[in-house]
Amino acid sequence: MKNLENMQSKEIHIITTEAVIKNQVKDLIHVKMDAGKASKKEAWSMAEILNDVSVRFGRNMEAYAREYIIQLCMKK
Repeated sequence: MKNLENMQSKEIHIITTEAVIKNQVKDLIHVKMDAGKASKKEAWSMAEILNDVSVRFGRNMEAYAREYIIQLCMKK
C-alpha cells in the first residue's frame, strides 16, 4: 500500500478536523443569518449567532465566527 505522503494527485485533498469544524461554523452562520432575514423582524443578531457557535463548537470558535461574519458584512 502506498503511503499517502508519496501519492501525487490533484484529486487528493487532506482535510483537517479544524477545517471541517470551521466549515460547520460557516454553515451555521449562514443558516442563522438566513433565518433571521426570513423572520418577522427581518434581522439577525451577531451576538445570538456567536452564542450559538459557542454552545455548539466551544468558545474557541467564537473569535473565528466573529471574524467570518465581519468579513461577510464588509463584502456588501
